[in-house]
Amino acid sequence: MPNVLTHLHFCFMTDNINPYFVLGAIAPDSSFSQGEEAVKKLHFKGTKDDRCNIEKFLQRYENENLNDEEAEFLNGYLSHLWLDNFALENEMLTVPQPQLSEKAVKIAFKENLKTFFTKETTKLLRGAYRADLSGFSKNIFPLADRAQHFVEDITTQTCCPNVAENLIVIKIQDYKDFLHRAKAEFEEQVVE
Repeated sequence: MPNVLTHLHFCFMTDNINPYFVLGAIAPDSSFSQGEEAVKKLHFKGTKDDRCNIEKFLQRYENENLNDEEAEFLNGYLSHLWLDNFALENEMLTVPQPQLSEKAVKIAFKENLKTFFTKETTKLLRGAYRADLSGFSKNIFPLADRAQHFVEDITTQTCCPNVAENLIVIKIQDYKDFLHRAKAEFEEQVVE
């Protein structure tokens, strides 16, 4: 699966910088510290494969009476699930992972943040952290609230090691090409 920063870059690529969309785009990854079952649940994964079940996600929230902020949050969530599936289909994550110590993983994560944590990314995260969740329904609020706490962890670089383990090693041009292909297909398949 793409890491959190890739999901943030995808928000930029698709011009979705609304703070509620951003919260939704990282919400599924806010469960990494809670174990594999929580990750599967928030990614709407079944037992068959690693794909996210987008149809199940859409069915889960189809009868909700959503306000604008909740709709943006769920659209961001959908983009996360879609990008995870796109990465699986396009073999982005087939680069062999080196076995790293916990200390090396934390160092690699901080280096990744230095490379991709631009002023724009910081501004995006700050907006997501400050988003007002008071109008969210009881079905959606827990997800958005957890995502907001996760944003705080990211910005203070206290993310759990499980998040850092999702770092991949890929050439920057390959990464950019992947995001451009993803953007084109996302706009064709989802945005219509």
